[in-house]
Amino acid sequence: MVKKHQKLNEATSITTAKLYNNWIQLPEKERMEIVNCVLPKKKASMRLSKPKRRTTKFTEVQKKALNAIFEVTEKPSRETIQMISEHLQLEFKTVLNYFNRNRQRQLDLQRQQIQFQVGPML
Repeated sequence: MVKKHQKLNEATSITTAKLYNNWIQLPEKERMEIVNCVLPKKKASMRLSKPKRRTTKFTEVQKKALNAIFEVTEKPSRETIQMISEHLQLEFKTVLNYFNRNRQRQLDLQRQQIQFQVGPML
């Protein structure tokens, strides 16, 4: 007696074989046209996304000023950050990120030093 799942497997394999053979018999140009119709075009997706924001490169003067301020105060107020950003001609967000990242780097360095002194934990 033939079971339902066996019939399905046979039917599926026959259908798959037909599709595969038909696909292979198509000229390559036609296959590529079909594939290109199905795949989204990159140019269309690029138009929808925002343009990439350029990475800010600090000048030497900006670096020295930001480092000097960071040595005095690691967490300046929003007003201070606003004043710094205006004085150095940088965006508020850029200056804020600078202080946040520097604080994080300091914490990471402290953790590494402690781990080095104590040794690796098992």
